[in-house]
Amino acid sequence: MGWILTGGRSEVTALGDEVNEAARIEACATGSRTLASKHLIERLDRADADALGLDLAHMTYTQLVDLPTATEKARRDAPSISVSEV
Repeated sequence: MGWILTGGRSEVTALGDEVNEAARIEACATGSRTLASKHLIERLDRADADALGLDLAHMTYTQLVDLPTATEKARRDAPSISVSEV
């Protein structure tokens, strides 16, 4: 993360693999869908999963490349990211 100061404005910029993956997932979550990566879901503790109504033992995942809403950029840059609709 870094700060960019231009013309009196202050902006925050985040770079890196996680940011790129999040952007690919977001682009594939069209309409009112909410997608979360398998990596994120596996990091949830029981209380957070319960609060979200997620049954961690029975989650199903789909790779971005297999989503009908996958963008060309997601298919090219991050096809193997596993996501679940939450």
